[in-house]
Amino acid sequence: MALPGAALAHPGSTLQHQAGDFTLGLGLSLGLLESLLPLIALGLALAGRPRLPWLPMLIGLGAGLSLAGLAPGGIGAVALGAGCLLALVTALCPPPLPAALQGAAAVLLPGLAMASLYHGGSATPPMAMILGSLSGVMLAVLGPALGGRQILRLPGKIPALALRIAASWLAAILIIVLAFVLAVPPDGL
Repeated sequence: MALPGAALAHPGSTLQHQAGDFTLGLGLSLGLLESLLPLIALGLALAGRPRLPWLPMLIGLGAGLSLAGLAPGGIGAVALGAGCLLALVTALCPPPLPAALQGAAAVLLPGLAMASLYHGGSATPPMAMILGSLSGVMLAVLGPALGGRQILRLPGKIPALALRIAASWLAAILIIVLAFVLAVPPDGL
């Protein structure tokens, strides 16, 4: 008591607390299947593109975050369905996909992912948590996109086929997860 210290009116203002919020947001975006799987589908769809569409993705992220409070509870299922459709198109069409489809998906899927993370929230999450979620979303797209790009640089037709096989497996996983999300629990549970 003889040596005064800094008094913090809000415990969330320390750097350690902000790092915890950032980590929470990062884990939230990389841990929830409703956001992670559609973003992986987007990354695979963008693998054949020479440059990633950063501006459309940022617009989608901003729109999804802004409209998250208005999003219904089923927005996660919508994100899974959109990711499934994109994964199916990626599996059926040889890379690269048409630029218009890639651009539309680059706006839509990050927006749906952010809306599914923060839907129905009445309180504004801390800025560090939002930045962690944004970073996680970008990592979830960037990893498959860059990995797929490296695979497509290999000679022959097998790399493109491998990317399409990965997209078909992802579509199957998305269908299964979507079925679980849409399933109604039996009476008595």
